[in-house]
Amino acid sequence: MGVIMVFLLLIAAFSLGDASKPLGCSRIWHHFGSRCFRFEETLRSWTEAERHCQSLGGHLASVHSWKESRFLETLTVGSPLTWIGGNDGGRPELRKDRRWSWTDGSGFNYHEWAQGEPNNYNGVREPCIQMNFGGLPHHGRVDYFLAAQCCIFSGRSTLAATQVPWEWHQFGSHCVIFDETPRSWADAEFHCQSLGGHLASVHSWLESIFLEALTFNLPLTWIGGTDGGQPEMSHTGYKSWSWTDGSGFNYQQWAEGMPNTSIGGESCIQMNFGDKHRWNNEVCEKPFASVCSQSN
Repeated sequence: MGVIMVFLLLIAAFSLGDASKPLGCSRIWHHFGSRCFRFEETLRSWTEAERHCQSLGGHLASVHSWKESRFLETLTVGSPLTWIGGNDGGRPELRKDRRWSWTDGSGFNYHEWAQGEPNNYNGVREPCIQMNFGGLPHHGRVDYFLAAQCCIFSGRSTLAATQVPWEWHQFGSHCVIFDETPRSWADAEFHCQSLGGHLASVHSWLESIFLEALTFNLPLTWIGGTDGGQPEMSHTGYKSWSWTDGSGFNYQQWAEGMPNTSIGGESCIQMNFGDKHRWNNEVCEKPFASVCSQSN
């Protein structure tokens, strides 16, 4: 079938950035772990997309964890069908259980197939992997034209390598880091300030999904929302919430029935509450993990 798709390019290369920033990726790339990623909306065949990624110093993206998969989803604006680097090596057999590999040579140690995949639709070989098919990876013909995601391995100058931790990740114009150390909300905010930022603010669904991907196993985690210790509801029946970084409180993702005042003094916001991993207002003195953010 004549499908037009986009691809996700994963490129491996080195870049020298500002040593004061916790990143080794240039401005149009996004940092995750030890690699930089870039989404390309230009429609290309899988072969052309891989060739383009190689011209940038890397390969189509490989995926090795649930967190990494969620991160890549946040880069594909609108979630179009998108090429990643998985392929079956051009094997002639149509077996469903044939071996798959990544073009960057890394191990094929994680997969997230959509239901019933991989298959060979109408007996036609579909040797290449696309993501965002029904929300999960799918395979397709090599001559389909899709967007792509490229990845590069992040590099640093000598100064950056000695001063900047690798655990920071980029989203838009911000760098964020997940800290598992349990702290009160105030101590967590003070710690974030010592790193040059604040507890994270959230301004979109994509940003929320990105932060979820960083919080391994989705523990209850402090973010920067607070009601400033207001003792009572306002005349509207609701407290006024704000972010410690001073940005506008223009997005919210409360769990059902939240925020509430069931025990009083619940003036601080935590994420990953409940089975849908939404927000909850909690007593600020309780110790939880936290997410820090600083402007890039």
